[in-house]
Amino acid sequence: MVGVNTIRDPASGLTARFPLGAEVRLSDLDVDPYPVLARLQREEPVSWVPEIGMWFLTRRTTIVDVLRDAGRFTTEAERSTIRDIFGAHMMTTDGEIALRYKRACLHAFRAETLTREMGAWIRVEVDGLFSAAGSASPGGTTADRAPIDLMGAIATPLAVATALRVLGLPQGLSARVAGWYD
Repeated sequence: MVGVNTIRDPASGLTARFPLGAEVRLSDLDVDPYPVLARLQREEPVSWVPEIGMWFLTRRTTIVDVLRDAGRFTTEAERSTIRDIFGAHMMTTDGEIALRYKRACLHAFRAETLTREMGAWIRVEVDGLFSAAGSASPGGTTADRAPIDLMGAIATPLAVATALRVLGLPQGLSARVAGWYD
């Protein structure tokens, strides 16, 4: 899912045209976003969410189409938490400036480069994260253990650690970057 910033315009009729998006509440997403996002993906994959004044895109093909069409879609937004925290960079600019930023690190983020150069490191990191999550879960057998929060215990720490490694930044920044991510 991608939230695309735009300016609020209550007179635009978007709420009527996108009724499921009008029902989305941040408080519901905080509790459990998956049923809400699954319904949007199934029934209204492009949806205006007035509570936050943003478009939600919930189908991968649509997201990829938008990301590839810089002529019609922009990352420059009036309200951008990412830009406000980090300043102008490849995720908050368009055109030649964005391309300059992206070209500088594109190679490092290609799937084949990540697999070749980081595959073994990622496997070790994932094993360590699962071990830590499993040891934090009480119980004698697998069936007795408490569920693991995959996002909090595995996905977020892995994404942050991987990005830091690719960018050549110290792993000691993990907690700070994860806080920004959250």
